[in-house]
Amino acid sequence: MSSTETFAYYGRPFQLKLLSLLLTSKQFLERTKDILVEDFFDNESFRSIFSIVHNYYDTYHDIPTMEVLVLEVKKIKNEIMKLSTTDTLKDVYTHIEDKDLEYVEEETLKFCKNQKIKNAIVESVDLLEQGNYDAIKELIDEAMIAGTHTDIGLDFNQDYKVIYDSALRKAVETPWELINNLTGGGAGKGELHVVVGAAGSGKSWFLSAIGAHALKQGKNVIHYTLELSQEYSSMRYCSLLTGINVNELKYNRETVDSTMEELKNPQAIKDEKIGKLLIKHYPDGTAGVNTLLAHNKKAEILWGKADLIIIDYADNMDPGNIANKSLANSYHIGGNIYKNVRGLAGMLEIPIWTASQSNKSGETSEVIEGNQIADSYKKLMIADFVFSLSRTKDDKVSDTGRVFIIKNRFGRDGITYPAKIDASSGNIKIFEENSLNGQTQINQMRTNKKSIDASTRQSMNEMLKKIEERKKRDANIQ
Repeated sequence: MSSTETFAYYGRPFQLKLLSLLLTSKQFLERTKDILVEDFFDNESFRSIFSIVHNYYDTYHDIPTMEVLVLEVKKIKNEIMKLSTTDTLKDVYTHIEDKDLEYVEEETLKFCKNQKIKNAIVESVDLLEQGNYDAIKELIDEAMIAGTHTDIGLDFNQDYKVIYDSALRKAVETPWELINNLTGGGAGKGELHVVVGAAGSGKSWFLSAIGAHALKQGKNVIHYTLELSQEYSSMRYCSLLTGINVNELKYNRETVDSTMEELKNPQAIKDEKIGKLLIKHYPDGTAGVNTLLAHNKKAEILWGKADLIIIDYADNMDPGNIANKSLANSYHIGGNIYKNVRGLAGMLEIPIWTASQSNKSGETSEVIEGNQIADSYKKLMIADFVFSLSRTKDDKVSDTGRVFIIKNRFGRDGITYPAKIDASSGNIKIFEENSLNGQTQINQMRTNKKSIDASTRQSMNEMLKKIEERKKRDANIQ
Protein backbone atom coordinates (compact mmCIF):
# COMPACT_ATOMS: atom_id res chain seq x y z
CA MET A 1 0.00 0.00 0.00
CA SER A 2 1.16 3.56 -0.71
CA SER A 3 1.30 6.19 2.06
CA THR A 4 -2.00 7.63 0.84
CA GLU A 5 -3.63 4.22 1.44
CA THR A 6 -2.30 3.83 4.98
CA PHE A 7 -2.13 6.02 8.06
CA ALA A 8 1.54 6.75 7.28
CA TYR A 9 0.21 9.90 5.63
CA TYR A 10 -1.04 11.13 9.05
CA GLY A 11 2.07 10.19 11.04
CA ARG A 12 2.82 8.30 14.27
CA PRO A 13 1.03 10.62 16.79
CA PHE A 14 -2.22 10.31 14.81
CA GLN A 15 -2.06 6.52 14.89
CA LEU A 16 -1.34 6.50 18.64
CA LYS A 17 -4.41 8.67 19.21
CA LEU A 18 -6.48 6.42 16.95
CA LEU A 19 -5.51 3.39 19.03
CA SER A 20 -6.33 5.30 22.22
CA LEU A 21 -9.83 5.89 20.80
CA LEU A 22 -10.25 2.18 20.13
CA LEU A 23 -9.27 1.48 23.74
CA THR A 24 -11.64 4.00 25.29
CA SER A 25 -14.69 4.33 22.99
CA LYS A 26 -16.77 1.24 22.43
CA GLN A 27 -19.04 3.26 20.15
CA PHE A 28 -16.10 4.20 17.89
CA LEU A 29 -14.85 0.60 17.88
CA GLU A 30 -18.27 -0.63 16.77
CA ARG A 31 -18.56 2.02 14.02
CA THR A 32 -15.15 1.18 12.55
CA LYS A 33 -15.21 -2.58 13.06
CA ASP A 34 -15.98 -3.44 9.43
CA ILE A 35 -14.05 -0.64 7.72
CA LEU A 36 -10.87 -0.18 9.77
CA VAL A 37 -8.35 -2.87 8.89
CA GLU A 38 -4.98 -3.88 10.27
CA ASP A 39 -3.10 -3.05 7.05
CA PHE A 40 -3.97 0.66 7.33
CA PHE A 41 -1.40 0.97 10.15
CA ASP A 42 2.20 1.45 9.00
CA ASN A 43 3.91 -0.07 12.04
CA GLU A 44 3.97 -3.67 13.22
CA SER A 45 3.43 -2.77 16.89
CA PHE A 46 0.37 -0.69 15.89
CA ARG A 47 -1.00 -3.65 13.97
CA SER A 48 -0.34 -5.95 16.92
CA ILE A 49 -2.34 -3.77 19.35
CA PHE A 50 -5.13 -3.33 16.80
CA SER A 51 -5.33 -7.10 16.34
CA ILE A 52 -5.55 -7.72 20.12
CA VAL A 53 -8.37 -5.17 20.47
CA HIS A 54 -10.41 -6.57 17.58
CA ASN A 55 -9.95 -10.23 18.55
CA TYR A 56 -11.03 -9.45 22.09
CA TYR A 57 -14.09 -7.53 20.88
CA ASP A 58 -15.09 -10.36 18.52
CA THR A 59 -15.06 -12.78 21.47
CA TYR A 60 -16.37 -10.68 24.38
CA HIS A 61 -18.09 -7.73 22.63
CA ASP A 62 -16.25 -5.22 24.75
CA ILE A 63 -13.01 -3.21 24.95
CA PRO A 64 -10.07 -5.07 26.55
CA THR A 65 -8.84 -3.75 29.89
CA MET A 66 -5.25 -2.76 30.49
CA GLU A 67 -4.67 -6.06 32.31
CA VAL A 68 -5.89 -8.04 29.29
CA LEU A 69 -3.67 -6.04 26.93
CA VAL A 70 -0.59 -6.61 29.10
CA LEU A 71 -1.25 -10.37 29.21
CA GLU A 72 -1.83 -10.57 25.45
CA VAL A 73 1.36 -8.64 24.73
CA LYS A 74 3.28 -11.08 26.95
CA LYS A 75 2.17 -13.88 24.59
CA ILE A 76 4.12 -12.36 21.68
CA LYS A 77 7.00 -14.78 21.01
CA ASN A 78 9.39 -12.39 19.29
CA GLU A 79 11.14 -10.54 22.13
CA ILE A 80 11.97 -7.47 20.05
CA MET A 81 8.36 -7.26 18.87
CA LYS A 82 7.15 -7.74 22.45
CA LEU A 83 9.28 -4.83 23.73
CA SER A 84 8.26 -2.62 20.81
CA THR A 85 4.55 -3.32 21.38
CA THR A 86 4.90 -2.68 25.13
CA ASP A 87 6.50 0.70 24.49
CA THR A 88 3.84 1.59 21.92
CA LEU A 89 1.07 0.61 24.33
CA LYS A 90 2.51 2.97 26.96
CA ASP A 91 2.54 5.77 24.39
CA VAL A 92 -1.07 5.03 23.43
CA TYR A 93 -2.26 5.55 27.01
CA THR A 94 -0.59 8.97 27.19
CA HIS A 95 -3.00 10.24 24.51
CA ILE A 96 -6.38 9.27 25.95
CA GLU A 97 -7.05 12.81 27.26
CA ASP A 98 -5.88 14.68 24.16
CA LYS A 99 -8.22 17.46 23.06
CA ASP A 100 -8.11 16.63 19.33
CA LEU A 101 -9.48 13.08 19.54
CA GLU A 102 -12.74 14.17 17.94
CA TYR A 103 -10.75 15.35 14.91
CA VAL A 104 -8.86 12.03 14.80
CA GLU A 105 -12.17 10.16 14.91
CA GLU A 106 -13.65 12.17 12.02
CA GLU A 107 -10.50 11.86 9.88
CA THR A 108 -10.33 8.11 10.50
CA LEU A 109 -13.95 7.60 9.46
CA LYS A 110 -13.43 9.74 6.35
CA PHE A 111 -10.26 7.84 5.40
CA CYS A 112 -11.83 4.40 5.93
CA LYS A 113 -14.98 5.34 4.04
CA ASN A 114 -12.94 6.64 1.08
CA GLN A 115 -10.96 3.39 1.01
CA LYS A 116 -14.19 1.41 1.08
CA ILE A 117 -15.61 3.41 -1.85
CA LYS A 118 -12.33 3.12 -3.79
CA ASN A 119 -12.30 -0.67 -3.33
CA ALA A 120 -15.96 -0.87 -4.39
CA ILE A 121 -15.18 1.00 -7.61
CA VAL A 122 -12.23 -1.30 -8.39
CA GLU A 123 -14.35 -4.42 -7.76
CA SER A 124 -17.12 -2.98 -9.94
CA VAL A 125 -14.93 -3.08 -13.07
CA ASP A 126 -15.24 -6.86 -13.46
CA LEU A 127 -18.93 -6.76 -12.58
CA LEU A 128 -19.47 -4.06 -15.21
CA GLU A 129 -17.96 -6.31 -17.87
CA GLN A 130 -20.33 -9.06 -16.74
CA GLY A 131 -23.30 -6.68 -16.85
CA ASN A 132 -24.06 -7.42 -13.20
CA TYR A 133 -25.47 -4.01 -12.33
CA ASP A 134 -27.37 -5.21 -9.24
CA ALA A 135 -24.14 -6.38 -7.66
CA ILE A 136 -22.47 -3.06 -8.50
CA LYS A 137 -25.31 -1.15 -6.85
CA GLU A 138 -25.06 -3.36 -3.77
CA LEU A 139 -21.31 -2.75 -3.51
CA ILE A 140 -21.65 1.03 -3.83
CA ASP A 141 -24.58 1.21 -1.40
CA GLU A 142 -22.64 -0.78 1.19
CA ALA A 143 -19.61 1.51 0.74
CA MET A 144 -21.74 4.65 1.13
CA ILE A 145 -23.13 3.62 4.54
CA ALA A 146 -19.74 2.41 5.81
CA GLY A 147 -18.90 3.87 9.20
CA THR A 148 -22.42 5.02 10.00
CA HIS A 149 -24.08 4.05 13.28
CA THR A 150 -25.25 0.45 13.14
CA ASP A 151 -27.98 0.89 15.73
CA ILE A 152 -31.12 1.94 13.82
CA GLY A 153 -33.35 1.77 16.90
CA LEU A 154 -35.66 -0.62 18.73
CA ASP A 155 -37.91 -2.74 16.52
CA PHE A 156 -41.00 -2.56 18.71
CA ASN A 157 -42.90 -5.37 16.94
CA GLN A 158 -40.03 -7.75 17.60
CA ASP A 159 -38.57 -6.42 20.83
CA TYR A 160 -41.50 -5.03 22.84
CA LYS A 161 -40.79 -7.59 25.57
CA VAL A 162 -37.96 -5.36 26.82
CA ILE A 163 -40.66 -3.61 28.87
CA TYR A 164 -40.62 -6.63 31.20
CA ASP A 165 -36.91 -6.28 31.94
CA SER A 166 -36.70 -3.66 34.68
CA ALA A 167 -32.95 -4.23 34.95
CA LEU A 168 -32.41 -2.57 31.57
CA ARG A 169 -32.75 0.89 33.09
CA LYS A 170 -30.11 0.05 35.70
CA ALA A 171 -31.39 2.70 38.08
CA VAL A 172 -29.16 3.83 40.96
CA GLU A 173 -31.23 4.43 44.10
CA THR A 174 -31.22 7.57 46.22
CA PRO A 175 -31.30 7.40 50.06
CA TRP A 176 -34.98 8.42 50.02
CA GLU A 177 -37.70 5.87 49.32
CA LEU A 178 -40.12 8.64 48.32
CA ILE A 179 -37.81 9.80 45.52
CA ASN A 180 -37.12 6.22 44.41
CA ASN A 181 -40.86 5.50 44.18
CA LEU A 182 -41.45 8.63 42.10
CA THR A 183 -38.61 7.85 39.66
CA GLY A 184 -39.10 4.11 39.25
CA GLY A 185 -36.11 3.16 41.35
CA GLY A 186 -33.79 6.17 41.09
CA ALA A 187 -31.67 7.59 38.28
CA GLY A 188 -31.38 5.36 35.20
CA LYS A 189 -28.55 5.12 32.67
CA GLY A 190 -28.25 8.16 30.43
CA GLU A 191 -30.53 10.31 32.63
CA LEU A 192 -29.91 13.72 34.16
CA HIS A 193 -31.39 14.43 37.60
CA VAL A 194 -31.12 17.86 39.23
CA VAL A 195 -31.58 19.38 42.68
CA VAL A 196 -32.32 23.14 42.71
CA GLY A 197 -31.76 25.41 45.69
CA ALA A 198 -30.59 28.80 46.89
CA ALA A 199 -26.98 29.40 47.91
CA GLY A 200 -26.22 27.66 51.20
CA SER A 201 -29.40 25.57 51.15
CA GLY A 202 -27.60 22.22 51.25
CA LYS A 203 -27.50 21.17 47.57
CA SER A 204 -23.99 19.76 47.90
CA TRP A 205 -25.02 17.74 50.94
CA PHE A 206 -27.90 16.23 48.95
CA LEU A 207 -25.54 15.26 46.12
CA SER A 208 -23.03 13.73 48.54
CA ALA A 209 -25.84 11.84 50.30
CA ILE A 210 -26.88 10.34 46.95
CA GLY A 211 -23.26 9.37 46.24
CA ALA A 212 -22.74 7.84 49.70
CA HIS A 213 -25.93 5.79 49.40
CA ALA A 214 -24.79 4.48 46.01
CA LEU A 215 -21.47 3.44 47.57
CA LYS A 216 -23.36 1.44 50.20
CA GLN A 217 -25.11 -0.39 47.36
CA GLY A 218 -21.72 -1.43 45.96
CA LYS A 219 -21.81 1.15 43.14
CA ASN A 220 -18.75 3.00 41.85
CA VAL A 221 -19.15 6.78 42.01
CA ILE A 222 -17.18 9.60 40.38
CA HIS A 223 -17.83 12.90 42.16
CA TYR A 224 -16.74 15.98 40.23
CA THR A 225 -16.52 19.02 42.48
CA LEU A 226 -16.30 22.47 40.88
CA GLU A 227 -16.80 24.25 44.17
CA LEU A 228 -15.55 22.40 47.26
CA SER A 229 -12.03 20.96 47.49
CA GLN A 230 -11.40 17.24 47.04
CA GLU A 231 -10.37 16.97 50.68
CA TYR A 232 -13.46 18.68 52.09
CA SER A 233 -15.72 16.67 49.77
CA SER A 234 -14.13 13.48 51.12
CA MET A 235 -14.82 14.69 54.69
CA ARG A 236 -18.52 14.93 53.83
CA TYR A 237 -18.53 11.38 52.51
CA CYS A 238 -16.80 10.19 55.69
CA SER A 239 -19.44 11.97 57.73
CA LEU A 240 -22.28 10.40 55.73
CA LEU A 241 -20.79 6.91 55.95
CA THR A 242 -19.90 7.06 59.66
CA GLY A 243 -22.65 9.34 61.02
CA ILE A 244 -20.04 11.57 62.68
CA ASN A 245 -20.32 15.35 62.41
CA VAL A 246 -17.86 16.77 59.83
CA ASN A 247 -16.14 18.93 62.42
CA GLU A 248 -15.78 15.98 64.81
CA LEU A 249 -14.12 13.53 62.38
CA LYS A 250 -10.55 14.37 63.41
CA TYR A 251 -11.42 13.73 67.07
CA ASN A 252 -12.86 10.30 66.29
CA ARG A 253 -10.15 8.76 64.12
CA GLU A 254 -10.44 5.28 65.61
CA THR A 255 -14.19 5.18 65.03
CA VAL A 256 -13.83 6.51 61.47
CA ASP A 257 -11.08 3.98 60.63
CA SER A 258 -12.98 1.02 62.12
CA THR A 259 -16.24 2.02 60.42
CA MET A 260 -14.56 2.33 57.03
CA GLU A 261 -12.91 -1.06 57.52
CA GLU A 262 -16.27 -2.60 58.36
CA LEU A 263 -17.78 -1.11 55.20
CA LYS A 264 -15.01 -2.69 53.14
CA ASN A 265 -15.95 -6.08 54.62
CA PRO A 266 -18.02 -8.10 52.08
CA GLN A 267 -20.51 -9.01 54.83
CA ALA A 268 -21.05 -5.42 55.91
CA ILE A 269 -23.93 -4.38 53.64
CA LYS A 270 -26.08 -6.82 51.66
CA ASP A 271 -23.08 -9.12 51.24
CA GLU A 272 -21.48 -6.52 48.97
CA LYS A 273 -18.34 -4.51 49.45
CA ILE A 274 -18.72 -0.77 49.55
CA GLY A 275 -18.36 0.71 46.09
CA LYS A 276 -15.39 2.81 45.03
CA LEU A 277 -15.39 6.62 45.15
CA LEU A 278 -13.25 8.90 43.00
CA ILE A 279 -13.35 12.64 43.78
CA LYS A 280 -11.95 15.04 41.19
CA HIS A 281 -11.81 18.84 41.61
CA TYR A 282 -11.79 21.34 38.76
CA PRO A 283 -11.64 25.12 39.37
CA ASP A 284 -14.81 27.06 38.57
CA GLY A 285 -15.33 27.45 34.81
CA THR A 286 -12.36 25.32 33.71
CA ALA A 287 -14.06 21.99 33.04
CA GLY A 288 -16.46 21.33 30.18
CA VAL A 289 -18.14 18.14 29.06
CA ASN A 290 -15.11 17.11 26.97
CA THR A 291 -12.93 17.47 30.07
CA LEU A 292 -15.19 15.17 32.07
CA LEU A 293 -15.48 12.72 29.15
CA ALA A 294 -11.70 12.45 28.82
CA HIS A 295 -11.28 12.04 32.58
CA ASN A 296 -14.00 9.38 32.69
CA LYS A 297 -12.27 7.39 29.94
CA LYS A 298 -8.97 7.56 31.78
CA ALA A 299 -10.63 6.61 35.07
CA GLU A 300 -12.32 3.61 33.44
CA ILE A 301 -8.92 2.27 32.43
CA LEU A 302 -6.94 3.06 35.59
CA TRP A 303 -9.65 2.89 38.29
CA GLY A 304 -12.80 1.19 36.99
CA LYS A 305 -16.13 1.93 35.35
CA ALA A 306 -18.44 4.36 37.15
CA ASP A 307 -22.05 3.47 37.91
CA LEU A 308 -22.98 7.04 38.88
CA ILE A 309 -21.55 10.48 38.15
CA ILE A 310 -22.16 13.48 40.41
CA ILE A 311 -21.31 17.01 39.28
CA ASP A 312 -21.27 19.59 42.06
CA TYR A 313 -22.36 21.53 40.22
CA ALA A 314 -23.06 21.98 36.49
CA ASP A 315 -23.70 25.76 36.72
CA ASN A 316 -19.95 26.16 37.31
CA MET A 317 -18.94 24.28 34.15
CA ASP A 318 -17.45 25.67 30.94
CA PRO A 319 -20.40 25.93 28.49
CA GLY A 320 -18.29 24.88 25.49
CA ASN A 321 -18.96 26.14 21.98
CA ILE A 322 -22.16 28.13 21.47
CA ALA A 323 -23.34 28.22 17.85
CA ASN A 324 -24.48 31.87 17.86
CA LYS A 325 -22.06 34.00 19.88
CA SER A 326 -24.45 36.95 19.75
CA LEU A 327 -26.89 34.90 21.84
CA ALA A 328 -24.31 34.01 24.48
CA ASN A 329 -26.35 35.32 27.41
CA SER A 330 -26.99 33.44 30.66
CA TYR A 331 -30.11 31.76 29.23
CA HIS A 332 -28.25 30.16 26.32
CA ILE A 333 -25.10 29.45 28.33
CA GLY A 334 -27.03 27.63 31.07
CA GLY A 335 -29.08 25.73 28.51
CA ASN A 336 -25.96 24.73 26.59
CA ILE A 337 -24.25 23.37 29.70
CA TYR A 338 -27.21 21.20 30.66
CA LYS A 339 -27.70 19.99 27.09
CA ASN A 340 -24.05 18.91 27.04
CA VAL A 341 -24.28 17.22 30.46
CA ARG A 342 -27.42 15.33 29.39
CA GLY A 343 -25.53 14.27 26.25
CA LEU A 344 -22.62 13.07 28.39
CA ALA A 345 -24.96 10.90 30.45
CA GLY A 346 -26.35 9.36 27.26
CA MET A 347 -22.93 8.85 25.70
CA LEU A 348 -21.56 7.08 28.78
CA GLU A 349 -24.88 5.35 29.57
CA ILE A 350 -24.45 6.44 33.19
CA PRO A 351 -26.90 8.43 35.36
CA ILE A 352 -25.77 11.91 36.35
CA TRP A 353 -26.92 13.93 39.35
CA THR A 354 -26.12 17.63 39.55
CA ALA A 355 -27.37 20.81 41.21
CA SER A 356 -28.46 24.25 40.06
CA GLN A 357 -28.91 27.58 41.77
CA SER A 358 -32.32 29.16 42.21
CA ASN A 359 -32.70 32.85 41.45
CA LYS A 360 -32.67 35.47 44.23
CA SER A 361 -36.34 34.97 45.08
CA GLY A 362 -35.56 31.38 46.03
CA GLU A 363 -33.66 32.55 49.10
CA THR A 364 -36.88 33.57 50.86
CA SER A 365 -39.41 31.23 49.21
CA GLU A 366 -40.93 28.46 51.27
CA VAL A 367 -41.28 26.45 48.04
CA ILE A 368 -38.99 26.96 45.03
CA GLU A 369 -40.81 26.35 41.74
CA GLY A 370 -39.61 25.86 38.17
CA ASN A 371 -39.74 29.53 37.23
CA GLN A 372 -37.23 30.27 39.99
CA ILE A 373 -34.36 28.30 38.44
CA ALA A 374 -31.46 30.69 37.87
CA ASP A 375 -30.28 31.76 34.38
CA SER A 376 -32.08 29.36 32.08
CA TYR A 377 -35.46 27.64 32.06
CA LYS A 378 -33.93 25.29 29.45
CA LYS A 379 -32.30 23.43 32.35
CA LEU A 380 -35.77 22.28 33.39
CA MET A 381 -36.69 21.34 29.83
CA ILE A 382 -33.56 19.18 29.38
CA ALA A 383 -33.42 17.32 32.71
CA ASP A 384 -35.34 14.10 33.39
CA PHE A 385 -36.07 14.72 37.05
CA VAL A 386 -35.85 17.97 39.03
CA PHE A 387 -36.65 18.71 42.64
CA SER A 388 -36.06 21.86 44.65
CA LEU A 389 -34.80 22.31 48.17
CA SER A 390 -36.22 25.30 50.07
CA ARG A 391 -34.72 26.44 53.37
CA THR A 392 -35.58 29.82 54.81
CA LYS A 393 -33.61 31.43 57.64
CA ASP A 394 -36.02 29.83 60.11
CA ASP A 395 -35.43 26.40 58.52
CA LYS A 396 -31.67 26.71 58.87
CA VAL A 397 -32.05 27.37 62.56
CA SER A 398 -34.39 24.40 63.08
CA ASP A 399 -32.74 21.93 60.61
CA THR A 400 -35.89 21.77 58.48
CA GLY A 401 -36.82 22.36 54.85
CA ARG A 402 -39.14 21.48 52.00
CA VAL A 403 -38.58 19.31 48.92
CA PHE A 404 -40.75 20.17 45.92
CA ILE A 405 -40.94 17.91 42.84
CA ILE A 406 -40.67 20.35 39.93
CA LYS A 407 -40.42 17.87 37.03
CA ASN A 408 -40.71 14.11 36.78
CA ARG A 409 -40.65 12.22 33.46
CA PHE A 410 -41.44 9.01 35.31
CA GLY A 411 -44.62 9.94 37.18
CA ARG A 412 -46.17 12.51 39.49
CA ASP A 413 -44.76 15.96 40.13
CA GLY A 414 -45.93 19.17 41.83
CA ILE A 415 -45.70 17.52 45.25
CA THR A 416 -44.17 19.10 48.37
CA TYR A 417 -42.54 17.03 51.11
CA PRO A 418 -41.34 18.22 54.54
CA ALA A 419 -37.71 17.38 55.23
CA LYS A 420 -35.26 17.23 58.12
CA ILE A 421 -31.80 18.46 57.11
CA ASP A 422 -28.79 18.38 59.41
CA ALA A 423 -26.08 20.39 57.61
CA SER A 424 -23.37 19.31 60.05
CA SER A 425 -23.54 15.60 59.26
CA GLY A 426 -25.58 15.41 56.05
CA ASN A 427 -28.36 13.48 57.77
CA ILE A 428 -31.32 14.18 55.47
CA LYS A 429 -34.81 12.69 55.74
CA ILE A 430 -37.81 13.32 53.47
CA PHE A 431 -41.34 12.56 54.70
CA GLU A 432 -44.80 12.15 53.24
CA GLU A 433 -46.81 15.22 54.23
CA ASN A 434 -49.64 13.14 55.74
CA SER A 435 -47.37 10.71 57.60
CA LEU A 436 -46.79 10.97 61.35
CA ASN A 437 -43.17 12.06 60.82
CA GLY A 438 -44.29 14.51 58.14
CA GLN A 439 -46.90 16.13 60.37
CA THR A 440 -44.40 16.27 63.23
CA GLN A 441 -41.91 18.01 60.96
CA ILE A 442 -44.50 20.51 59.69
CA ASN A 443 -45.58 21.34 63.24
CA GLN A 444 -41.98 21.81 64.27
CA MET A 445 -41.45 24.25 61.37
CA ARG A 446 -44.53 26.23 62.39
CA THR A 447 -43.54 26.26 66.07
CA ASN A 448 -39.97 27.31 65.32
CA LYS A 449 -41.19 30.03 62.97
CA LYS A 450 -43.49 31.46 65.67
CA SER A 451 -40.71 31.22 68.23
CA ILE A 452 -38.22 32.94 65.92
CA ASP A 453 -40.79 35.58 64.94
CA ALA A 454 -41.52 36.25 68.64
CA SER A 455 -37.80 36.48 69.39
CA THR A 456 -37.32 38.88 66.47
CA ARG A 457 -40.23 41.04 67.64
CA GLN A 458 -38.79 41.13 71.15
CA SER A 459 -35.37 42.18 69.82
CA MET A 460 -36.99 44.89 67.69
CA ASN A 461 -39.02 46.17 70.66
CA GLU A 462 -35.91 46.31 72.82
CA MET A 463 -34.04 48.19 70.11
CA LEU A 464 -36.91 50.69 69.67
CA LYS A 465 -37.06 51.17 73.42
CA LYS A 466 -33.35 51.98 73.53
CA ILE A 467 -33.76 54.48 70.67
CA GLU A 468 -36.57 56.24 72.53
CA GLU A 469 -34.50 56.38 75.71
CA ARG A 470 -31.58 57.85 73.77
CA LYS A 471 -33.86 60.51 72.25
CA LYS A 472 -35.08 61.50 75.71
CA ARG A 473 -31.53 61.78 77.02
CA ASP A 474 -30.53 63.89 74.05
CA ALA A 475 -33.56 66.17 74.60
CA ASN A 476 -32.68 66.63 78.30
CA ILE A 477 -29.08 67.50 77.40
CA GLN A 478 -30.29 70.20 75.03
